[in-house]
Amino acid sequence: MAAQVTSTNQGTISVDYANPLLRYVQTLPAPVRERCQEAFQRATEALGVTGDIMAVPHARIPRAAGLAYLRIVLELSGDPLAPIHVGLGAQRDDWGILSYLSSTAETLGQSVRALAKYVALLDDTAALDVAVDEAFVTVSLRRQQGVDLPSEAVEMALSSLLSAGSENLGFPTAPTRVHFRHAAPAHAEHHARLLRAPTHFAQAFDGWVFPAEAQGIPQRSANPTLHRLLSTYADELLQRLPRRRSALQEVRDLMLQRLDETPSAESLAASLAIGERTLRRRLQSNGYTVTTLLEDVRRNEATRLLTHSHMSISEVAFALGFSQPSAFHRAFRRWFGMPPRAYRRTTVGSPLQAFLTGPASEAG
Repeated sequence: MAAQVTSTNQGTISVDYANPLLRYVQTLPAPVRERCQEAFQRATEALGVTGDIMAVPHARIPRAAGLAYLRIVLELSGDPLAPIHVGLGAQRDDWGILSYLSSTAETLGQSVRALAKYVALLDDTAALDVAVDEAFVTVSLRRQQGVDLPSEAVEMALSSLLSAGSENLGFPTAPTRVHFRHAAPAHAEHHARLLRAPTHFAQAFDGWVFPAEAQGIPQRSANPTLHRLLSTYADELLQRLPRRRSALQEVRDLMLQRLDETPSAESLAASLAIGERTLRRRLQSNGYTVTTLLEDVRRNEATRLLTHSHMSISEVAFALGFSQPSAFHRAFRRWFGMPPRAYRRTTVGSPLQAFLTGPASEAG
């Protein structure tokens, strides 16, 4: 399909990400709305995007086109708080599978981690880092190296996450505070009122903080079985994204190739022709260690093999580099709260699993 554009140096976004922006434009006076649409058409054509792509569900456009549209709306609306107002208009269904992954998670903590893991489905240059200490959970928005992060996009992204999260995705608590890296704008006094949290500018990160104990708060719409099914499908969608391979993805791919030998930091660094300290530093900048990234790769591959192969549980265990099936069973229970056989019974053969994985099977 022509609307499914390829990646640019600055990445791609899903048109779903623009839903709150499109909704905001519809509230503007007709002449302003028409000027926004005309300016956006000129901007997208300049980037090589043709046709009514915004009407194609889940299509991907150059991230530069999305930023251009946001800036056009900001300029023509005359509203200095447009990015915040756009974000606060986010609704439950705006983000497709990401909305349902977040809303079906059992707890607030699991919901935030689902957002962090799959945020690339909205913007393949974005990352959400989650850091936990004894008192607080910090969720910060980050870009891949070399990708710009304009303040208006940050404000829209964070307000969208906070609005959709607190009102529609089941987040039952307001943040303790919201941080922005950029300097305070002339209208900064309105941010705290609109975001319903103390807002600080010129900070070390873009993101928000909430109490650590809030991680365990149950979500109203929790559905563990559906959440597992959707996670499996989302993992496949991530693999199909037209994005450039980051340094982190290179390490992931290498680990995946060598799972049966439990790759070490030394062997990974040697294969990448970098020093071991450089490897650890790159992983740390993405919130991982060699151990935690290996566990993440194993966890994702375990769900794929259990749902899309006929391998026995023991064969899956050895393919993932576990020395004994019992060790795999213990790890799987820690990851998903159930043994692998129960997970396979829950997912394989269900009508929902067939529906969700059908397109992926046809594409392959």
